[in-house]
Amino acid sequence: MLLRNAFAKWITLFVNITTAMLATPIIIHYLGETVYGLWLLLMSVWAFMDLIDCGITLALTRRSAAEFAQGKSDEVLITAGSCFSLYMLASLVVLGIYLALALNPQAVFNIPQDLWGEFAICLVILGVAGALDLTGRLYESLLNACEKFNVVSKIEVTLYLMRLSLVLFLLIQGGGLLALSLVHLATVIGQQACLFWSVRRHVPLDRLVVPKWNMEPIKYVIVYSRDAVLSNIGRRAVYQGPSLMLGVMSIPAIVAQFGVAMRLISYVRLLVYHAVGVGHPRFAALEVAGNKEGMQELLENMTRYAVFLAGYLCMGVFLLGPIFIHLWVGPNFASSGQVVRIIAVPLGVYLAMSPCEVLLLAIGLHRYTGYLTLGEGMLILLSIYLVIPAQPLWVLALCIGASFVMFRPIFLPYYACRSIGLKLKRYWFACVAHASVAHGVALVLLFFLFQWWRINSWLELICAGLVLTLVDFALVWLVGLRKKEKEFWLEKYDEWRAKLTGNET
Repeated sequence: MLLRNAFAKWITLFVNITTAMLATPIIIHYLGETVYGLWLLLMSVWAFMDLIDCGITLALTRRSAAEFAQGKSDEVLITAGSCFSLYMLASLVVLGIYLALALNPQAVFNIPQDLWGEFAICLVILGVAGALDLTGRLYESLLNACEKFNVVSKIEVTLYLMRLSLVLFLLIQGGGLLALSLVHLATVIGQQACLFWSVRRHVPLDRLVVPKWNMEPIKYVIVYSRDAVLSNIGRRAVYQGPSLMLGVMSIPAIVAQFGVAMRLISYVRLLVYHAVGVGHPRFAALEVAGNKEGMQELLENMTRYAVFLAGYLCMGVFLLGPIFIHLWVGPNFASSGQVVRIIAVPLGVYLAMSPCEVLLLAIGLHRYTGYLTLGEGMLILLSIYLVIPAQPLWVLALCIGASFVMFRPIFLPYYACRSIGLKLKRYWFACVAHASVAHGVALVLLFFLFQWWRINSWLELICAGLVLTLVDFALVWLVGLRKKEKEFWLEKYDEWRAKLTGNET
């Protein structure tokens, strides 16, 4: 089931990334770098509004997964109803913040005067969308608690494709920031309607979830969330903070250049986190059952495959990212290529630790992750504040990359392994180091190959990506996988081949 769920989330993210990448050069072409920079600024504000969630979604998913595992559907209704009330309060806060920003946006952001009015209207529209998005997270959490990731995936894939179609149509018709904001609102409304219908069909509840105010689950959410919110603040500071600070202290064109690089970095992070995140309900269920050995085995397996996946993606960004950006959005974004190349390797180390973060979140020890992520975010923001006035973008990239590897590889595995009784030496040598050898060999070989091979077209880039994939996957198979894992994948291959040929018995 974990494999199926990971695949479903990957398909969703692949469609999301593909549609966003298709839309980005078109938006830049029709609206220009300045307006695109303002749109990235609006999306950075949107991402920061996720902090108002305060960890409610994580707490609801964890508690509901445990209650579903124990067959306590009545308690799920009480927990979900109480979280519904919290979501409604949070939605009012989000709407209030957006309305406050819309009253005088030029006092906060560096916006061209002729775009003040349109930017303010967009803030109001996104405020309404943000309020609806928060209340709708209730239904997505219930589906995730039942491990119905494939259902959520189908909904999101459909809406991403519809959003791309609307964006392209409205841009061709002369739409601007306002059109993009309205499409965003329409997507949120459609998503919440589909999630509500899916909960009624796929979640084993005999009644509708209605707002309640039961203090026991609310206290649980508050206790669980007080540490999760630290992690959320830190993560937003790391990935959206730089663009937001650039929007305050620099011009929109610089925001666009840095935003393109960080968007590519964020896509890599999301690919890994979406694949690893499906283990959250499983860790929670294993904890309820008191199965320490199962948790150890799950952490080991997830770590190995997180290293495989993060190493492959970050190697691709390091070797081919600058060329991709040049072909994607043009030569004016050469500084974006420098940024992704500097961040790629530290990002691989950062993402290899993601299963530890999922484990700590699932068993309620996420305060360690919260303090760590908050420290990383504050370090980045402080560094950016000091270097933005006079330094180029690659200096900002160095600050972000250094924060990724300064604390996380030291502290996060230590707390995760200690919490489930796994030896730290086994974690590093049997999981991380063993899985990293294949990537190290592949990186050396491919680096010299791509120094000789000058890539100047999309066709050549696709061929280079295929070469990278074949070389890395071959080395992972030969060096990275253990004998039992090879046997598992060979069995899976035989099953898939039997289904395709119709020879399944």
